[in-house]
Amino acid sequence: MGSSKSKVKAKGGGQSKLMSFILAMEWSQANRRLLQCPQECWRWASIELYGCTRRVLPIHVACVLRPPATVVEALLDVYPLGAEKCSVSETVQENASVGAGDGEDWLPLQIAIHFFASPEVIEALLSVFPKAAFYRNRAYRLPIHTACRRRLEKCHWDGIDTKEILEKLLEAYPACAQAESDDGSTPLDYLEQYNPPGFTKIPAIKEVKDSIVQVLENKGDRRKVGRLHIRRPSKMNFKALNDVPDPLR
Repeated sequence: MGSSKSKVKAKGGGQSKLMSFILAMEWSQANRRLLQCPQECWRWASIELYGCTRRVLPIHVACVLRPPATVVEALLDVYPLGAEKCSVSETVQENASVGAGDGEDWLPLQIAIHFFASPEVIEALLSVFPKAAFYRNRAYRLPIHTACRRRLEKCHWDGIDTKEILEKLLEAYPACAQAESDDGSTPLDYLEQYNPPGFTKIPAIKEVKDSIVQVLENKGDRRKVGRLHIRRPSKMNFKALNDVPDPLR
């Protein structure tokens, strides 16, 4: 996948100093700026991510760049509503030919999981907004689906404890172990798809997969309870999620 930093860059001018420090991954400077100008926490800006222009808050960008948990905690202390805000794709609004996968409106939690943030970052986000575990993106995937669509070998070498992340998501939303995505896949289905038999020769990684399978099966044994079927709405109002009034605009 390459580094997260190589996939995100400022778009146009007008970024706050806080955003500039986060984009540069200068975490200590970002923390100092946050103390000086806390209002920059709720200042929106444009970035380019995977070739798609997005409107984001500082917390969205931080979650792309695998931040220290202390940075996310500080951003949430100043502006807890940031955990409830979706990043919005401007490219999709302007170009109908862009696929839905490029235009997914993601909460900070989903961004953090996708970009391999630490369990401590996931815990910080869930502690402020646990309902983020229930949120489906435009691909109709829950955060737990995203977490299970990862190759465990990469998580192992990056030092990411996938099992711990899944346990935190299941604590917030136990039934998500049974939930289906748009293509009918459960978290366990994705885990098997991305980590099929023979996916690694490293015993420790095999043991991690076995322990994750056990966690998912204990929470959602399909032989006993069946899959959780949720009707997919024909149209989801993502903009409404961003219409919560902000302080001191």
